[in-house]
Amino acid sequence: MMIFLFDTFSSDILFRKYLCILSYMFILLFIEERVRYLFHIRFLIKENNILKIIIKFLLFVKS
Repeated sequence: MMIFLFDTFSSDILFRKYLCILSYMFILLFIEERVRYLFHIRFLIKENNILKIIIKFLLFVKS
């Protein structure tokens, strides 16, 4: 298997294309993780605000 990989990427052009594709994949994965993290934080903030409103309403009704 290693010999096959070495033979396949022995040419400089193929190796550069391979590295370029790998770098794009890592960049896309990083962007995807950041977007997912930001949406998760936004959801938690919205959820927290809704909980605060419900608690205030319940305290108001109780008093």
